[in-house]
Amino acid sequence: MKITLFWPELFHPHQLHQMPSLTIAQLGSYLKCLGYDVDYVITDLMYLDLRKLSEKNSDKLGYFFLRQDIKKIEYSRPDILLISSWFFNLPYILELTKVLKKRNPNIIQILGGYPPTAIPEIILQVSSHLDFLIKGEGEIVLRNLLPILEKYKSINLDHNSGFLKKLISVKGICFTCKGHNFVNKNEENYIALDDLPFPDYTQLFKIKSYKELPLLTSRGCNYNKCYFCTSTKYSPFRTKSVKYLEKELKYYHHNFKDIHTISIVDNNFTYNAQRTERISELLKKHGYFWRCYSRIDISKSIIDSMIQNNCIGIFFGLESVNPFILIRLNKAKNVKIYQKKAKEILSYISTKYPSLKIDVTYIQIPEHVKENKQTEKFLLKFPKFFKHITRIQPIPGCKGYDKWHMDLVKNRVNKTFFNRKYKNKAILVPEEYGYNALKMVKNSLNE
Repeated sequence: MKITLFWPELFHPHQLHQMPSLTIAQLGSYLKCLGYDVDYVITDLMYLDLRKLSEKNSDKLGYFFLRQDIKKIEYSRPDILLISSWFFNLPYILELTKVLKKRNPNIIQILGGYPPTAIPEIILQVSSHLDFLIKGEGEIVLRNLLPILEKYKSINLDHNSGFLKKLISVKGICFTCKGHNFVNKNEENYIALDDLPFPDYTQLFKIKSYKELPLLTSRGCNYNKCYFCTSTKYSPFRTKSVKYLEKELKYYHHNFKDIHTISIVDNNFTYNAQRTERISELLKKHGYFWRCYSRIDISKSIIDSMIQNNCIGIFFGLESVNPFILIRLNKAKNVKIYQKKAKEILSYISTKYPSLKIDVTYIQIPEHVKENKQTEKFLLKFPKFFKHITRIQPIPGCKGYDKWHMDLVKNRVNKTFFNRKYKNKAILVPEEYGYNALKMVKNSLNE
């Protein structure tokens, strides 16, 4: 059975560096180990900034790329199209899969990623052309689902009760049969990260060239308390062993000799000082420069160790230094300690490591102007740091969504293809939230 994995690389303000998709590379490698024939299709629009286009022109351009992607998918001749999604590319995916189903009704379309995990019922309502949704991580779910689809691939689900019973037993999937939506229970088993094969980047590099590789050393988040975060919905926290990571880095060094930069895409790479130091040393040993994501409340000694081992950038999730907002976001266990750490770490880096590339996220709650400005004034003390404003637009499924979901409708800042088609379902297009904030902060302070 032929499976084609599809990822639309649409413009996304948080996508600061050009890398292959870890999600489809990892899943493709896993499916190959299960014995399936795997291919990849990628929409390469990472640096096309749709915010500069009108909605009308954006949709025209969207259909142009949609037709190109459909040609690539049809050329691949899959039995199953497995699509990875996020909210910023969801309208494009929904429109593409609808057109593709009319042209190729026999291709089984499976949508995975965060949107079907968070809002499966809503996606089923607006996308009857999708055959299945996958909630959560895909490895175990697909291992259970694909043999059933292979056995019953020529049988109409609406006319076969045996097929339906088999599907109802598969945890982690959603589908429609005879006008009824089935949202099965979540899969409670998760694959150990050391049991995964290395991501299949080789085939992705045949499609296009990339400048660096993503590296995942853990899934989920060890802190796991922030009200605006989605990690609790998708993956429990677990890690790869240092021994496994040493083999993985050796494999990359041997097979991708022209790549010298790695982005560690963990939610919080620096959660354990000893582990961080050991992995940092491995990265330097194999000749890599690297960057990572981190909370702001870390020690100076971790910073020193990271820099000594070729770290070239850190993406800090600061969010705020205002006590009211920190409490509202559930960002810090102790607000005073968090405020002190934020000042200490950013001052330390700006003084001792002025050439280090630092990104800082800052969450802006629209109705709390005074509280927002406290963080803005704090960040202006460090003018060289690239800043992201993140308005409170919580993604469906996070702990704070019920409190703040109206901001999805009030505060729209970014565009993507086909938003107008789905604007009646604001939850489907929460308008991804990051962008260069320094100019906006200065304007705000001058008001």
